Parts: sequence; structure tokens; C-alpha cells
Amino acid sequence: MIFPTKLLLAAFFSALNGVTAFVPNTCSFRKSFGSSSSATRLFAEDKTVPLPPWKGGHKESNPKFPYPEPQPDLSSEPMVKNLDNISKITRMQKINWPEFSYLSKIGDESSRVYVCFAQDVSRIGYDETGKIWSLICPQRGISLSTLGTAFIEVTVTGVRGWVDEENRSCYADISVEGNLWVQPQLGNPLVQAFAEVFEKVAPGQPFPFSKANAVKVSAHQVGKPYEEIWPMKNGTDPNIFQPVAHRHYDDGAYSAYHLEVEMGNRINKGYPLVDRFDQLLLKLFNMNSGNILADGQRVSWNVWPTEPEGVDTEEWEGHADKWFDSMHNEHQYPDGKSMKEIREVVRLDGSPYEPDFELKEGIALVQEFLGDINAKEWLDKEKKEIVNRHPVLSFIGRHLYRKRRDHVLKK
Repeated sequence: MIFPTKLLLAAFFSALNGVTAFVPNTCSFRKSFGSSSSATRLFAEDKTVPLPPWKGGHKESNPKFPYPEPQPDLSSEPMVKNLDNISKITRMQKINWPEFSYLSKIGDESSRVYVCFAQDVSRIGYDETGKIWSLICPQRGISLSTLGTAFIEVTVTGVRGWVDEENRSCYADISVEGNLWVQPQLGNPLVQAFAEVFEKVAPGQPFPFSKANAVKVSAHQVGKPYEEIWPMKNGTDPNIFQPVAHRHYDDGAYSAYHLEVEMGNRINKGYPLVDRFDQLLLKLFNMNSGNILADGQRVSWNVWPTEPEGVDTEEWEGHADKWFDSMHNEHQYPDGKSMKEIREVVRLDGSPYEPDFELKEGIALVQEFLGDINAKEWLDKEKKEIVNRHPVLSFIGRHLYRKRRDHVLKK
């Protein structure tokens, strides 16, 4: 039986888009928060640890640490990595509302969009003196027209700073990088096809099919590509208007801090085929997301935490993986609360952001990539044939949106 071409295309496109982004959306619960304690209960983890007595003092340990103008100077302290000092963390503030904002068209303020990343993933971890030892970063899933769900994480590579609970104040120096990846096990046929052929033709190379092998994008202080460390300060970003729906003064927020970073270049991994595939994934992601990881993008976000809590070290160690797994396995929070909506990327007026992007453009980029595989010397002839013979990649590379002329009689 021969199926009509339109039906085949419809089935294929349905499969391509079968995996959507399912991002925990507690912003939709905001009106139910009458106090910070109710917010804390909603996001409660398995264990409740008593909050140790507050001592303070780290901010005052150096006369340059408090808030002079223009900002504190923490340069005398080394930057620390998130996982190196977990045993020293005794207190935390859960960042239940990481509200991001950026320009979908770089340089055009009218294109500004807003989005709340997955909540209660990010945390500030510190001790009873207020010294910050860890800042867990936020994550989000975004649906791509061709490659299913891509995951983005703003990964903190270093942090130093202080918390002052008596004044609900905070300051930190942070370095980050953007991480982007897709996962074959989520069922997108094109991602699965690439994973299958890459395993055969380039085994062991770091293709971005896991967080460990993610596409990495550098980041730096705004306007200073030579400065990889930048500040988290008190309050909301004074340079960006914050829509009411993205403010959380009445939702139980304990305080508010803000950050802004400029995205830089994609970091090469040193494997030509991998780097070219990373380039493809990053371009498709930026076209679908509003260029959040584009070179020169200024990403601002306001951090709205709940009140301080005690820390269970074992729970802290597994926290990020626990939330990541819940984001794409069961469409629900780790505590079992199901999410019914996807948190939209929205414009200033609250209307959903619709990327200026068509599926045909994405397919053209994939076809260009497949053409490069055949044109470049990344693989030998036999391995190129393995790629070309894969049914999904062959269909896209040779037939999808291609004008057929083999039915025309030659004179």
C-alpha cells in the first residue's frame, strides 16, 4: 500500500514535534501564596531540617565587603565551585521565581520578552556566618520544531559572596556558562537518528545528548568580554521594567536580587563533526527561543527567594538531578504535584512570544548539515554511507521539501 505524500509528511512532522517542553510552572500558582511559609510548604522537599541560629559576620569580615558605591569588592576571596563545599552549607534560600528577561531581537527594546525558568531548582547555599558556598542554577526546556525538547541550564562555574539575613540583603560574584543539550531517549526521531549514526561513525565523541556533553556558551560582564565574573546585587534590575505578573512581593518572596550577563561565543570541543552539530543545535535553539544564547545577548534575571531554611546535605547533593529528571519524565514536581500548563515566554503585555521561524527553515539547516557531512573530510566514505542510508536522515536530506524532477522525461 502506498501512502499519500501529505500523510507521510503529516506523520513525520507530528513525530518531530511529539516531544514538547514541559517546564514546571509554579508561576501559575502565584495567587495561592499568602505568605512565604505557604510558598515553602508548596515546594517542600522530603526532609525539613531545623534552621541553625543565625550568627552573621562574614559581610563584616572585610571593610570592602559591604555595600559601598558602586559595589562591594570581594576580590580578596577565591571563587568556589558549587560541589566542592557542600558539607559547609547549613542554610539556603530557595529561588522559587527566577524571572528572566532578554531581547528576542538584539538591540530592539520593543522585542523584550519575559520567562520564568523552572522553579525551586535554583538555590543559594551558605553557612550561619552568611558566607555563600554554592548557587545552584536554573533550568528550562524549550520545544524545537525539529529536535523536540532542548534543555538549557545557566550553569554557575564559580561563586563567592555573602548573605545578611538581618537585612534580607545579599551580594555575590558569579561566573556562568550556558549549557544546551537534547536527549535521544525522549523519542524525537531526528535526535534518535543522529544519536544512532554518530554512535556508529564517531563513537565516544562528546555530542550534546546529555548535560555532561552539552553545547557550552561563554558568558561575561556586560560590555566586558575580558571579565568573566559579574555581580548579583540587591533588588530588581533597575534598568528593566518588570511586569506585575513577574513581580513577587505579594507571593511570599523573602527578598529580591538581580543579575545581568552578556552571552559570548560557543565553546569548541575540538571535534569537527561534534562542533558542527553543536553549531546546528545552538542555531535551531536560538531561532526557537528568541536568541537567549546568542552572542551579544544581554540576559537579565530577578531572583525571588523564599525565607531561609535549614539544609540536609544528602538532599542538597541530589537536588539538581532530582529536579532535572522530574522535568522530562513525568511532567510533574518531585513531590508529585502535576503541572497542567507550560510557562510561556511572553511579551510585555503578557501575550505569548511567537518566534519568527518556520519548520521549513529548520529542515533546511538540517539538510545543510547533512550536506556538510558528505562534503567535508570528517568521515571516510564508508561512514558517510552509514549516515546516508539511515531512513530518517535519508528522507530529510534527499526528499523533504526537495523538488522532484525524476518524473520529467528527458528528450
